[in-house]
Amino acid sequence: MAISVVDAFIRPRYTDQWFPNSVDFCLMDEFRALILDPSTDDSTITEASFKDIESCIPDAAGEWRLSQSRLLLELLPEGMNETTEDATSQTNDASTRLELATTFFSCKKCLGRGIVLQSKNKSAKKKESHPITYSRILTHDCLNDPSPVNDQDPNFEILSRLSIQKQPWHLQGDLVKFHRAASIIAHNVVTACGKDPAVTTASEMDEQDFRVECRRCSKGVSSRLAMTWTMAVCVNYSG
Repeated sequence: MAISVVDAFIRPRYTDQWFPNSVDFCLMDEFRALILDPSTDDSTITEASFKDIESCIPDAAGEWRLSQSRLLLELLPEGMNETTEDATSQTNDASTRLELATTFFSCKKCLGRGIVLQSKNKSAKKKESHPITYSRILTHDCLNDPSPVNDQDPNFEILSRLSIQKQPWHLQGDLVKFHRAASIIAHNVVTACGKDPAVTTASEMDEQDFRVECRRCSKGVSSRLAMTWTMAVCVNYSG
């Protein structure tokens, strides 16, 4: 009941793609306190119950995104996850590094299938999982799929009280990895577009709306294959 109430309360008001799902909100201090309050139960928790803490939602969502971004930052290879001593600069630098056009992740659970078209390159002996951008990994469905919760988990009490079809984002903590092969391809694609891969973000590439051509696919045919920069990365990487 609490999950459906939280979902009904939040979704009509906030539709930003960066927002956590309802289960993640239930783990936040203000929501947790209300749900675990011994004086409340499924019959007494309503949308009105959350009115007093509505003002905390934007800040709570921002904290969630920052927390998850820190975890993703730890997955970046040496040289991409360097930090500064100044905390403010560190936060800004972390955000920029994650948002680079060369930053791609993959999901170990689904291998990214269904997110982009699979490469038709049959000559590769090994293929890695398909690339997922930073913006999409935070909303990737597999990372919210339900799974058994260990009774030693600090969130066990509240999760066991919720009737849920989803779990908090990346609760298992070992399903995401940095996609090195896609990053290398992205570096080449960004360079081919005349941009500096060391500083160019994915949003900048999207705003420029670049189109690139695959010379191999276009060779010997009358038509020419043009792709967005992200599709060029996703269908041309190799393991």
